[in-house]
Amino acid sequence: MVHDEGKTHRGRKEITLWIADANTRYKATIAPVSFEEKGSESILRANTSGKFAGSPIVLSYHLEIADGLIQSLKITG
Repeated sequence: MVHDEGKTHRGRKEITLWIADANTRYKATIAPVSFEEKGSESILRANTSGKFAGSPIVLSYHLEIADGLIQSLKITG
């Protein structure tokens, strides 16, 4: 599951379409600033730039990880 821009994408097919669309529209790049683990949640803060209003911006990527796999991702500003 991915939550980004007020929308939730579930399952491999939706997430694959979301990532392809985002890459095409934004041409975003990220440079990690910090990484923190809190139990099953990890937070990656990264300087994110690309073709979008407010670029560059530091975004937080909230990852829930189980069995070595990302279960969910929420991107916040």
